[in-house]
Amino acid sequence: MGTMMTPITTQTERSLRAWANSLDERPGVYLIQCKENNATYVGAAEKSMSLRQRMGEVVSTLLHRRHSSPLLQKDWNLYGAENFGWWAQYCSSKAEALQTEKWLVKLAHAFEDHGGYCERTPTNCVSASLRETERKFAKAGTPGYEFLDERNIDSRIHPTLVQTFCQGIRPLVRTKITQLDLVEVERLRQLDEWKATAIHFDPESGG
Repeated sequence: MGTMMTPITTQTERSLRAWANSLDERPGVYLIQCKENNATYVGAAEKSMSLRQRMGEVVSTLLHRRHSSPLLQKDWNLYGAENFGWWAQYCSSKAEALQTEKWLVKLAHAFEDHGGYCERTPTNCVSASLRETERKFAKAGTPGYEFLDERNIDSRIHPTLVQTFCQGIRPLVRTKITQLDLVEVERLRQLDEWKATAIHFDPESGG
């Protein structure tokens, strides 16, 4: 019987594991951001897991190349742990963690529709639908399937279709579901303020 091989880890990855294990057994939220393209992923420990357990799981899935977000996993494989920043913040309850996650994913523009890694928003959009198809292929482990290189999937769609189904604007949708009622400068200010109060892992310093 064969044994499962564990990936060879770098010093940054070992430091990241140690950082995740240093977190408390409390509910909370987290944000992961790629330094190369500023794409973000937001999540929460709001069910049976604590923030420490959840972050440990996220780090492990990325290292084993099986994270549930194919876009995040692809960039992780391409750029490496050294090019991702991590932030975590405790919440007083699981209910608060869930509410904070919903707010933070909007504040950080973490939806795929806005160039992030979190799942797409429900809109009749060609590019979002293709991303959903890509996710299903990746999750199913379709033999020989690989993501196309272009990050801007709209470049592979006829402009008329983009204009018809995506309204020809960016972000693709402007609804209360995906956006906070904030001007861009205020959104960025609040995001920076949240990061400043969160527990941060800096790959360059190892903590």
